[in-house]
Amino acid sequence: MQEDNRQWQGRTDGGNFGLKFLLWILKYIPLCIAYSFVALALPFYLLCRPKSRNAIYSYFHKQLSYPKGKAVFHTWAQHFVFGQILMDKLAVLSNKNIKFSFASEGVEEFYKLLEKKEGYMLFGAHVGNFEIAGYLLKQDVKRINSIAFGGEEEILQQYRKRKFKETNVRVLTVTDDMSHLFSLNSAIDNGEIISLTCDRSAGSEKSIKCNFLGEPAKFPVGPFALATTKNVEVLSLFIMKEKRKNYRIFVKNITVHQENINKKEKIQQLATNYIKELEKVVKLYPTQWFNFYDFWKN
Repeated sequence: MQEDNRQWQGRTDGGNFGLKFLLWILKYIPLCIAYSFVALALPFYLLCRPKSRNAIYSYFHKQLSYPKGKAVFHTWAQHFVFGQILMDKLAVLSNKNIKFSFASEGVEEFYKLLEKKEGYMLFGAHVGNFEIAGYLLKQDVKRINSIAFGGEEEILQQYRKRKFKETNVRVLTVTDDMSHLFSLNSAIDNGEIISLTCDRSAGSEKSIKCNFLGEPAKFPVGPFALATTKNVEVLSLFIMKEKRKNYRIFVKNITVHQENINKKEKIQQLATNYIKELEKVVKLYPTQWFNFYDFWKN
């Protein structure tokens, strides 16, 4: 395990005023119109964001071995899908009367663990639309504690917290003094659910190196260490966009039940189990990988 010094701003572009305007206008226009705005803005966005554009191109060309022309086209397609998913998120937050349907694979694992008194953890990633799980998997048995990056625009944080309250989800913001860790421990001890992404850290954090898409990459060790220390069940959870208002949810129990290994080995095995499931969905939905930096940089 080592220090991970990769930096990622992780903010949604637009500023408070721009996001507030988007949230207002999305109440009144169909999603297909919002998607057309994304398509019109995309050439300018790609032109003004060379680092993120080049990182995604490298992902297609190097990690997925796409020829140059195909990698260029899929770089455009990936940014377009990202814009669509952003519009989906904002449409939900705007209180627009919109319903997303979903198919699922393994979602019974989520509901089965609800029946137990012990808490458990949901491991997602910056693929697909992880946030929408809070609206699709509605239940009032266990509170879900969702970890959110504290650098997002204030207006977005306010809307998100207010909307999530309706579906038994509490948003815990990552803080510099690490006080959110006390809330996580308390939630697990109270038999609640912790939901967090495990592919990116906000700032410097100890990391664990694993093979991902054919090359070593660093993942934050914190989620895997917490799950191992607390000895709780862990589900990988990915929500991938299929059509305009349709998603597919992938759930898998990735808990390590081996008792004859030490803590460090258990953490490594849990990370390996998680990355195996992450690889599956990335290969099925290659344009829904949303880490806009050189993820495999040493």
